[in-house]
Amino acid sequence: MSASHLAECHGGDIEALADVVGDFDAQSPEESAAFVLRTWRGIAETVGFEQELADAFAALRGTRLALVGQHAAALAAFERWSAKPRRPLSSALPAAVRAARAKVRHEVLLALGESRRATLWMIEESAARLPGRAYFERGPVTTVSGRAFLVDAAENFLHPARKSNPADPPGPWETPVILSLGTYPWVLGSRLHRTPPGLDWDTSTPWNPAGLAMRLAASLWQPLGNLQQDAIQVVQHYRHYSRAVDLALAPIPTWPNGQPGQLVRRGLRLHIDHGSLDLAGVNSSFGFLSATAHNFIIDRFATFFAVRRAHARIASQLPIELRRAIAHNPDPCLRRLAADPFTRGLSTTRA
Repeated sequence: MSASHLAECHGGDIEALADVVGDFDAQSPEESAAFVLRTWRGIAETVGFEQELADAFAALRGTRLALVGQHAAALAAFERWSAKPRRPLSSALPAAVRAARAKVRHEVLLALGESRRATLWMIEESAARLPGRAYFERGPVTTVSGRAFLVDAAENFLHPARKSNPADPPGPWETPVILSLGTYPWVLGSRLHRTPPGLDWDTSTPWNPAGLAMRLAASLWQPLGNLQQDAIQVVQHYRHYSRAVDLALAPIPTWPNGQPGQLVRRGLRLHIDHGSLDLAGVNSSFGFLSATAHNFIIDRFATFFAVRRAHARIASQLPIELRRAIAHNPDPCLRRLAADPFTRGLSTTRA
């Protein structure tokens, strides 16, 4: 399979998007490990666990896990970091209520990870079909709604407007539960501020919804999770995001235009000379768009498609588990790569 799989199946804009994070040879352990390392370092720098990640990688040096253990070490580093409080906890929310919320969040994410492998990038699910109806017992507390996640149904940067299904039974949710797990921790398209909402998901041992959400998000740029995900869904959400961002960034000059200290568009990313991206952004009809959040989201889309391209290129040489994922994927353009008789047979059997 040629490297033009993305262009042939999804268009030149998706091929160009993948180029944002570069290409790699999926058959090379060294190139694959280098890609994983770059990806995790970019995430850690943006999210804030650089030191924890550096310590985890340092512990691998000189061991036989130095290449293959990076991903697991990075996930463990984030889970440890995310479990630590980064701000004082409000006394208005009792520990028992906080624990109930963490438990429901964790159980919902766990269920989604088990049942939504092909559509994990963007979750849109009736609360009635989720554990605990995505609702936690809040007791007499009135400062929280009891819903496990914030409502995000209005049209925003990450998706069009969503409405509830009239057939759903009445409950605390009047709209679907919507989470952009592919861009975690920026999971809500109406809240793309510098501080991502997914980091506000408190831990209460043994439940760590933030750690689990990062694990699900990162699975989308690991070979198996990537080849299980329907790329058509990701393409649709990327193009929606791209259109919304183009409108929001219309007043922003394109590099090399602009003045020092002014926010500029440089390719698909935002850039600023002699200034901080963390302090930059634009207001729009969809709300504020942080420059840092935008670059992070672009990188998540780009990373997904870079991994898809690298493995589509060598589809016939992949291990059987990955070829099975290709054969079962909802995307017909990807399933075309199940060319050999054995792999073709996997599309009609769950062997």
